[in-house]
Amino acid sequence: SIRIEDHYYTRNDAAVVFQYHNNHTGETRYIYHGNDGTSIPWNDTAQLNFLLPEVREAVTQMIIQIAKRFPVIRFDAAMTLARKHIQRLWFPEPGQGGDIPSRAEHGLTKAEFNRLMPEEFWRTVVDRVEQEAPHTLLLAEAFWMMEGYFVRTLGMHRVYNSAFMNMLKNEDNAAYRQSILNIIEFNPQILKRFVNFMSNPDEETAIAQFGNDDKYFGVCVLMCTMPGLPMFAHGQIEGFQERYGMEFLRARWDEQENQYLINRHQQEIFPLLKKRYLFAEVDNFLLFDFQTDYNGLNENVFAYLNKFRNETALVIYNNKYDRTSGRIYQTDYLEKQSSGSKRIVKKLSAALNLHNSPDHYLIFRDVISGLFYISSCSELHHHGLRQTLDGFKYKVYLDFVEVVDNQDRNYSELHLFLQGSGVQNIDRSIMQIRLKNTLNNLEELSSPRLFKHFLHMIEQGTITSSFFEEMAIRLEDFFSIFQQEFNPETDSKIALTNALEKFRNWNFNSPIKISEDQKSDILSLIWIILSSLKNLIPNDVSRKDDFSWIEDLNFSQKIYANLQPWFEDINETRFNALLQICLKWDNLCSEDFGEKIIDLLTNDSHVQIFLKINEYNKILWFDDQAFDLLWHCLLQISLINLKTDERPESKNKNKIIADFRINMLSLFKAKQASEFKVEILIREISLNFKITN
Repeated sequence: SIRIEDHYYTRNDAAVVFQYHNNHTGETRYIYHGNDGTSIPWNDTAQLNFLLPEVREAVTQMIIQIAKRFPVIRFDAAMTLARKHIQRLWFPEPGQGGDIPSRAEHGLTKAEFNRLMPEEFWRTVVDRVEQEAPHTLLLAEAFWMMEGYFVRTLGMHRVYNSAFMNMLKNEDNAAYRQSILNIIEFNPQILKRFVNFMSNPDEETAIAQFGNDDKYFGVCVLMCTMPGLPMFAHGQIEGFQERYGMEFLRARWDEQENQYLINRHQQEIFPLLKKRYLFAEVDNFLLFDFQTDYNGLNENVFAYLNKFRNETALVIYNNKYDRTSGRIYQTDYLEKQSSGSKRIVKKLSAALNLHNSPDHYLIFRDVISGLFYISSCSELHHHGLRQTLDGFKYKVYLDFVEVVDNQDRNYSELHLFLQGSGVQNIDRSIMQIRLKNTLNNLEELSSPRLFKHFLHMIEQGTITSSFFEEMAIRLEDFFSIFQQEFNPETDSKIALTNALEKFRNWNFNSPIKISEDQKSDILSLIWIILSSLKNLIPNDVSRKDDFSWIEDLNFSQKIYANLQPWFEDINETRFNALLQICLKWDNLCSEDFGEKIIDLLTNDSHVQIFLKINEYNKILWFDDQAFDLLWHCLLQISLINLKTDERPESKNKNKIIADFRINMLSLFKAKQASEFKVEILIREISLNFKITN
């Protein structure tokens, strides 16, 4: 029989020993519980006497048996079996009393203890496992600042780094930076043997310790980008707040997943985990100082660089609520060598292998925000990288590329224009600077005042000659400026003639009126301008025919910003998609109308974005209002295109328009029968237009 102290079950106390009674012989013994001397004993364990060689051998044999079955073994509270702690806890030196009641009477001198346990138990275990069960990863829990000792002296492959969790939680940043520097100076290889974590079954949950916002994610970024091994606790990503134990069969709390946390992990953390090869090693790891303008070194900021082959990463995190500004210039530390210590000083520019030249610029991307940045290599060489970080904010810079400025000084102008801020696309930003006058002119051409006047005339059913003349002047200026800034080899009059011809052929009394929504009239006018502009785009421009250049040149963004009063219910992504559709599918007046529509619905990603095609319960759905607007737009611009078309096959325009009217009515009949389900819509279109494949 075994009798455990009752307070164990009520969890308010625990006994040092438990009673063991042999029911056959009548023997009664009292056996010590496991105990680390810091709190109450562990009443679910029995303590073994590791001074006995047969005990050490039996435990070693058990470890080897497990090692032959599993690729990883975790040793719980492994620090309690280090020699100095075995003596401290169970055989204290005379006069020291000990940390466990009743053990003082079993004290031993240091010499007696060393005779009975001549070497570290864990060193023996590591060596035996290497011989008898190689390729087994041994992971030790070793607190009390013994992490370095366990990997350096005892040979453990990995060790839990509790300092990471505790110091960063308490924002004891200077001490943690110093601990990293101490390891780098002694032996940087120790860093990659650490297992960094924010919680485990013995600790409070990560949410309880770090919150669920920027501080949590900032420390999580460090965990995933520091050398070593990151470890997530059970339920950490989902934001669960119940503290789990390995003895629990199931959760006791009825918690729901925190979708906000999951989404941020997916967006910010998981991409870093896919790059662990870039962060895990230490051969190229450099910890930099963050120097502020007035107060010197800010030790609340962690800034470090690592490399793998041709890839480089620079991580910066401010583990304090206060906003800070400063520069990352160099690293400065002592390196222990056989001949003594040597001071190592390395600039960030040297670590990045940059040219010290005013014509060279460095482009890099922050994986967290997705923004690109540009810095002068000369400035980086002389002053370092300037950064401003709000409290608990972080940057992870990747994709470093050094470029040489061209004769147009595009990179120089962009660097001056951005002043350290980030952009979604470097090439687009250069193009925006290059097309500065064009974009200013486009802003005037798409002004709300002009469109209000235009819509008023449409309501009246006619366009006045004065408005037509005004538009002709505006279009001529726009096409001329674009031609000068973007493609001087072309003739802007070609685009102007095309646009004015389409404008004249606007049919204000459409044979099919789907909606009274003004959006379709606005988009038809925008289509006239942009489709005519295609005549000035060089043939070698990437994706010329699918009109992606309207986004690359910042046209769609500029137009959307001006016309938001009419498009408040459509975000910028869907607006750009709608423009792309109108420009690409502006000629639906043809015999293969049904095939075109099915191709458009199934193969065009812009259509799927604009119609908000989404899956729910394994069914694809589309948005009814978006469908009506899209086809009203395509109806109007197809009719304008038809009237402008002078090809022989388009001579019988009345018949083509009549056929088009029937086709459009059939399309809307298919929509009415679709129940807003994509599969039924395509099936109905196929039936109505007798499409067999």
